[in-house]
Amino acid sequence: MKKIIILVIASRSKYYDEFMKIYWMKLIKYIEENNIDIKLYFIIGKNQNFDDLNIDKKYIFQSSYNDSLIPGIICKTLESMEKLRNTDFDYIFRTNLSSFIIINKLIEIGNNLPDNVYAGCIGKAKKIIFCSGSGFWLSKKYVNLLLDNKDKLKIDLLDDLVIGKFFSKIKKTKLNRYDLIDNKNKTTKVNFLLRKIKPNFHIRIKNKNRDLDILYFKVLTKIFYDSN
Repeated sequence: MKKIIILVIASRSKYYDEFMKIYWMKLIKYIEENNIDIKLYFIIGKNQNFDDLNIDKKYIFQSSYNDSLIPGIICKTLESMEKLRNTDFDYIFRTNLSSFIIINKLIEIGNNLPDNVYAGCIGKAKKIIFCSGSGFWLSKKYVNLLLDNKDKLKIDLLDDLVIGKFFSKIKKTKLNRYDLIDNKNKTTKVNFLLRKIKPNFHIRIKNKNRDLDILYFKVLTKIFYDSN
């Protein structure tokens, strides 16, 4: 099995706290109880406190940067990667709290990725082709390449555009993701969800109505993690 680290960009809000309680903490419990060799860390800002969520501090990287969209997320990402660069891993999968991961399928994806890879759901903005920041993979070689050149990065863009611009000449491996977002599939029927998400390891959950997101997290967690 390939060694995978999951980095989760995290911050506090009414809905993010619910996502943590409903899903992410249960995912950690699932990984622990099944002795899955995956490391997971929540990356939080300098100005954030997660003590009341009762998450073991071994799962938290407290950044030296305050929370912000630009440049906070890319700064937190690079800083956490720097802390990990000398540890034993094959890939880092960087994601966020609005993602639902089917861990067994993530392992399957990781085991079948090339040794050197930059992969994810492909997007394009500002003429930059990039792997979406909601979930991208970097192999250790590319993590080191990015960190070796971090002082040259222009961090005035969204994090995924910064990374996409840096890797503009590197082939990107497209991976599928299923989106539970506005105007798509507004149902929580179990059979429908299972049929739609079956080929995917990553589900992006982000609606204008975030109460609907909570409902999706509850249903998916019950399907994949509460029964185990």
